[in-house]
Amino acid sequence: MSVEVTEMADSGADAQPLSVKLRQLLDERRKPDGRRYTLDELSAATGLSPSYLKYLLSGQRDNPSKNALQLLATFFSVDPSYFFDVTGDPDLDRITMLARNLPPGAPRAHLRAIVEQVILFDRAAEGRGDDSEPGALNRPE
Repeated sequence: MSVEVTEMADSGADAQPLSVKLRQLLDERRKPDGRRYTLDELSAATGLSPSYLKYLLSGQRDNPSKNALQLLATFFSVDPSYFFDVTGDPDLDRITMLARNLPPGAPRAHLRAIVEQVILFDRAAEGRGDDSEPGALNRPE
């Protein structure tokens, strides 16, 4: 028996972000003939049980394993990070960019500089400025 995903009750404002994102994928990504995938079809393709998928879609389960997210991401051809909330924090984006540009085996001083930036951003966000424990990371190891 195949149950269309659209027949499931909407959980409204209580929907977890994962359930909303999963519903969006199911609505946007269709079979070649234009029809929506059923839970049974999604289950067969991912190896996740229809009942587990129903829990994810309803928001009753919102913390799937890394493996489950990878299976869903592969099925829908998205990166697994699609399912995570991203804050859009420009400071975090800058730090991430700096870390990605480091060559393999980068000296500890480069990594230390990135960590110091994180500390400065954190202090600024807390309104403490940069006067708390100046040079804390410059201590000898």
